[in-house]
Amino acid sequence: MKKNFNPFPSVPRYYVYFHSDPQTHEIVYIGHGCGARAWLSNEPFRSVLHSEYLGMLENTGYTPDHWVEIVDRGLTKEEACALERLYIKKYKPEYNKIQGASLLKVTPEILEEANTLRNAGWSYQKIADNFDLATMTIHRAMNGKTTLITPFQASMSRSFLSRVTPDGLRMRSVGRIGTRQSLVFSTSTTATTV
Repeated sequence: MKKNFNPFPSVPRYYVYFHSDPQTHEIVYIGHGCGARAWLSNEPFRSVLHSEYLGMLENTGYTPDHWVEIVDRGLTKEEACALERLYIKKYKPEYNKIQGASLLKVTPEILEEANTLRNAGWSYQKIADNFDLATMTIHRAMNGKTTLITPFQASMSRSFLSRVTPDGLRMRSVGRIGTRQSLVFSTSTTATTV
């Protein structure tokens, strides 16, 4: 049986969830998923920092019921993704923040070593932990889903980084507004600022 088998394919099964600090009630993460995704604290596709934070909550006696809130349910995957993006834009939770250059740490040297470790039988999660990166960052880099950066680019300020996304859009940082970075996505005929 497939892992994500849905016996009722026409029934929307996705939801959007918040992880909130149990003491301050501040939203620290927003995600979407199905099944038990929202309640899994050691999920391999969470960032290292987010997993450590949830582990700290568990070690101090909190359970997922203290920090998980399902805010929308009965959604298609597309609806859940769209709502997740809107909520992230509105609340800017700590563990959803774009880290800019700090997430673009997959240099050709790291990729080469990651491939060696993978060929030696290491899991994506173990490789990511070795480099202190998110599992999906390593997975995407090793499967050609992201653009690698040079060591020179890695040392540059976020305000000067640019790359081409897999769909052919050019992403160019055009400055900062407070702690947020303004990005421009453009093709040869259009430009959209986010």
